Amino acid sequence: MKAFALSVRERVNQPPATLEDSSFAGDFVYPGPFVAESFALIVKKRNALAKKLGYEDYYDMKVQQAEGFSKRRLFEIMDGLEEQTRPIMEAAR
Repeated sequence: MKAFALSVRERVNQPPATLEDSSFAGDFVYPGPFVAESFALIVKKRNALAKKLGYEDYYDMKVQQAEGFSKRRLFEIMDGLEEQTRPIMEAAR
C-alpha cells in the first residue's frame, strides 16, 4: 500500500499536461496565467529560502519547525498508519 500512497502524493505534486489528464480536474478552477505564474514564483522562492537554510524544501522546513522531525519521517508515520488501518477500512466496506 505504501507505493499507492506515494504515487498519489507524487501525482498531486506534478502538474497535469492538461486538465483532462488530472484525476482532480473536476475540483480544479484555473486561476489564470497571472495568478498561476505569481503563485509559482512564490513557491520557488520559498523553496529556495528553505534550501539555503538546510531543509529539503519549504514543506520540510514547516514540518520540522512544527513537529520537530522531517517531512520524510512524517510520510513514514502516515504510511504506517495507512497500512495498519487498511484492514479495518476494507472490513467496513
